[in-house]
Amino acid sequence: MTVTQAVAMAEVETTYPQEWAAYNQAQTNEKDKFLSLLSDLCNGLPLGPKVKKNGRPSLPLSDMIFSATFKVYSTVSARRFMSDLREAQTKGFISRTPHYNSIFNYLENSELTPVLKTLITQSSLPLQVFLIGI
Repeated sequence: MTVTQAVAMAEVETTYPQEWAAYNQAQTNEKDKFLSLLSDLCNGLPLGPKVKKNGRPSLPLSDMIFSATFKVYSTVSARRFMSDLREAQTKGFISRTPHYNSIFNYLENSELTPVLKTLITQSSLPLQVFLIGI
């Protein structure tokens, strides 16, 4: 095989038929489904302490994990994200809307790493059935 033939073969793209109805359904409902699944995951978390030693009362761990995860998912700045969080509170996903600086404080807390890893594991469990069948 010549170099030209190898390059020509490498440039051939495999295409698959697009299932537009399923694609459109997934894209138009992704955020709603994400919020629902994230809420279900966070509802199993402990509440955490009601009041810190100094400063403001702390928010429930479930609210903070939900808020921090949703913030990362959103890809917008924390200030722009606040309207999304207020809407999440209105829909009952969180009990109170945290300040955007509180979200950053939680994201910097290394004690949350094991909690987040546990949630990732829990969220992947339904996929085991699919993967076993492959």
